Amino acid sequence: LVVVGHEPTISVTALTLAGRGSDRRALEALADKFPTSAIAVLRFDGPWSRLRAGRTALETFTVPRG
Repeated sequence: LVVVGHEPTISVTALTLAGRGSDRRALEALADKFPTSAIAVLRFDGPWSRLRAGRTALETFTVPRG
């Protein structure tokens, strides 16, 4: 699933979903700033019906432009 959105909704959503197993550096970078074109990759192993706050792992946070 790809979700495209604007700030502050997209960073709040990603931080809310991220839980145990998240990459610490990615969490810190995402919490600091979610600039234009940034990509947060979250992993969720389970049925959609069980998706809740803190149930995904933030695997990476990347800003592709310099």
